[in-house]
Amino acid sequence: MKEYFKSLCTTAFRCFFRHSLFSCRLSLTALCLLLAVYFGCGGKPKPEKLPYSVRQNLNLLQENPQFVIYMNFKNMRQTEFWKENLRDSIINAENTFGNLMNTFKAATGVSIDDNLDEIYFANSWLGENSIILKGIFNREKLNNYILNDTLFTKEDFNGITLYKSNQNNLYFFFKDNFTLCASNYTKRIESMMNTTDTSHTGLSANENIMSVVDDITYKEYFWMFTTEKTFIRGVFENYLKSKSGISDAGEINKSDSAVIEQFQQIDSSEIQANLILNSLYKSINSISFSLVMKDDLKFVIQFKCIDDRSAEQLKQAVGGIIIVSKLSATGKEKKDIGPTEKLLNKVKIENYDNYVFIYLTVERENIIQIRESLGKTN
Repeated sequence: MKEYFKSLCTTAFRCFFRHSLFSCRLSLTALCLLLAVYFGCGGKPKPEKLPYSVRQNLNLLQENPQFVIYMNFKNMRQTEFWKENLRDSIINAENTFGNLMNTFKAATGVSIDDNLDEIYFANSWLGENSIILKGIFNREKLNNYILNDTLFTKEDFNGITLYKSNQNNLYFFFKDNFTLCASNYTKRIESMMNTTDTSHTGLSANENIMSVVDDITYKEYFWMFTTEKTFIRGVFENYLKSKSGISDAGEINKSDSAVIEQFQQIDSSEIQANLILNSLYKSINSISFSLVMKDDLKFVIQFKCIDDRSAEQLKQAVGGIIIVSKLSATGKEKKDIGPTEKLLNKVKIENYDNYVFIYLTVERENIIQIRESLGKTN
């Protein structure tokens, strides 16, 4: 048994599979179902511990969000992968971040490239959002900006200066010298104002959601999750329609006939997997996505299912989707393996008890190949 265990561990360290951001334009939905990595031997991966400061900030978010996103740009900026592959494209795309980053950059001087350390974002079905920015803010710049720009106003709200961007109806205030809180709902603003360092409120008071947060594999750079069944269903349905040509009626588009011929070459049960994925959402309690960034980029997508049997079924179904995606990426006439298919070949799917993990790592070479491929098609 000892030799067998050594063999497993040796194999684990040798099988480092990898994954990538296909493009800034890919939606989080597509990203969550296409990419993934890890070495797949041994037991369930041990999640990183949630930093105490992050746990404290979760008090400021609403208790029952639709989804939550956390980004630590301070940690990302220190990595070689960020400097060599992501910095320029992320900075260029900052202007398209729903006017949100533009608002804070213009008013306070913080940006993804400088002074902005962390972002917390939570949204609900009612459109109620909570935003927390951690960083170094220039309050003098903000006050001068407001004096010269009619799009910004400020008022006294329970003894605290409350700022408002009239352009996007966003309220924000300084919780302390390094924390800016924002929302489009004044009730959320009031709740964040009343939250103290010793509070046990908001998201951190929701034990079900906090168990999901604690289970997330990587916590230092980027993570997101949802426990909303309707949102989970939308993830699957949007992905299936974009990758499989499935219409609302559940039929396969005629334009995919060339791919259908190739589908016939693989086991029919695998083909059917992508057709039933949209019904599997009922058996999924949560989906989370996290990454670690060093010289490369490692992704993990985690599904927590209602039981072990559901997890096994989900693993098989996602495996079928990966096969379909490979066929779509290859195309009937292609002989060479393209950059997308190379990434898909790295995808590893594992399940432990009622959990399913999808792993992948992205290297600089993958990014270069994808950019070259996109350049040829433009």
